[in-house]
Amino acid sequence: MATVLKLRGGTTDEHNVFTGSAREVTVNTDDNSLRVHDGVTPGGNPVGSATLQWVTNSLSPLYVNATTFNLAGNRTAEFHVGRRVQFNVTAGTAYGTIVSSAYSTLTTIVMRMDGSSALDSGLSRAYLSILRADNIAAPDTALNAVPLITGLSGTFNAGTPTTKFDVTASRVTTISTTGKTKTYTGVGTKTVDITIQGLGGRDQAGAFAAYAEPNLFYVPNGSGGLSVVASMNNFATGPTGYTEFAPIMNHKLNGSAQFYQGMLVANKFTFNAQQIIANLVTGAFPTTASYANFVPSKAATVISLTSLAFEGGGTAASAFLNLSHLSASALISIPVYASTGTKYALIFTQALPVTTALAIYYGYSNPSGPQAYQQTVSILGWETGF
Repeated sequence: MATVLKLRGGTTDEHNVFTGSAREVTVNTDDNSLRVHDGVTPGGNPVGSATLQWVTNSLSPLYVNATTFNLAGNRTAEFHVGRRVQFNVTAGTAYGTIVSSAYSTLTTIVMRMDGSSALDSGLSRAYLSILRADNIAAPDTALNAVPLITGLSGTFNAGTPTTKFDVTASRVTTISTTGKTKTYTGVGTKTVDITIQGLGGRDQAGAFAAYAEPNLFYVPNGSGGLSVVASMNNFATGPTGYTEFAPIMNHKLNGSAQFYQGMLVANKFTFNAQQIIANLVTGAFPTTASYANFVPSKAATVISLTSLAFEGGGTAASAFLNLSHLSASALISIPVYASTGTKYALIFTQALPVTTALAIYYGYSNPSGPQAYQQTVSILGWETGF
């Protein structure tokens, strides 16, 4: 009969108050990991498969809700934003990523849970990943993993242009909340419909509001391919309920909570029809026209078109025609001079960074002589901000 070697064992709680003899080995019966003792350290030193990724501890997490728990004391240094956590809950093991960690009388930690997993009243353990999210000990190739889309284009849906948008790509590389990437080829055209919830729709139960700014994402469709969802979450967070995604674009809804119609090529969206924000105006610089209702506030650049008409009156006239959307200081200043009865018409476009003002500053300055002056400012589109 073969000889069977059995080691002493106990639960995590039992180990944490047990100091074994030097070189003694015991078994943690909660996770089948080994503890090597040194005669001094309570609980010994964990080794084995269960500790390759997670650091066990004796902390007692306090359940708050499906994504939130508390810990006694100030634990923000260890439980910091971006770090992964493994939980013991009623259903077994659950995983998530820390999105908020703050200390008052307790440390309150908010998670983005993986998939459909959730915290519950059976929460008993919260183990941290060995790797931190700051100063991470990982190769550059892992740190630099980013989602990538090849051959991206998009347009309003021909059948339902106001609530559906078609997105086409040849190749998409997604990234998961744990940093893993996955590449899909032959993706083709996918449609997102903001009137429905779920795959191919929005990630929230309620409808989007007027002038909302949903972002579009590729997400797995559960059948080995991809679908598109619209979400109010930013590109870093990703859509609610999905742990794998690739950001596509910032979008914008109009006052009827419908898509503006236009076309997407790479990261640039162009309206089907220019959106006029100042029409045949004569204001002195700086006069302001807002593009907040037409361009996502998180877009990288706004593309505008300005037309200028200037005419000398009974005698020669001159002025500076100014345009800027960075501040009330003129960014473009065009000197014009018109002899008696002479007319000038100028049209130019510019693409400049979107600022918090979400406004174009325009108008004339230093006029001299009788004149007729008009200016029209339109928005042609925007470039997505990643």
